[in-house]
Amino acid sequence: MKAALYQGVYNIEIADLPDYECGDDAIILKNIYSSICGTDVAVYHHGLGMGHRITLGGEFGHETICRVSAVGRNVKDVKVGDTINLKENPADNPLPGYKEMKPMVYCGIYPIESNRFEDL
Repeated sequence: MKAALYQGVYNIEIADLPDYECGDDAIILKNIYSSICGTDVAVYHHGLGMGHRITLGGEFGHETICRVSAVGRNVKDVKVGDTINLKENPADNPLPGYKEMKPMVYCGIYPIESNRFEDL
């Protein structure tokens, strides 16, 4: 997963971070939309101490819309595919194209020897 990490004035590093494991009581969110607020811009131009909670090496991006990509086995009120946004500025409707997820299993059959494919 990629993240924009604050490394100082005018210094943003795009880093590869490890993917998270989803614990039994957790969810994993995939960021699908994000914006930059005025405080983000102030920290970028002037450094820490501008009223923002970001730290050196920390991630920007507290104004996001996410989609749930994994759900722990003990989580009951959220499902994969749900849209998550800020409680201070909630969306009135789901994002365009939203549909209830249908559980499916995909299976493929392939021969061990590629020249036997037509025999299937």
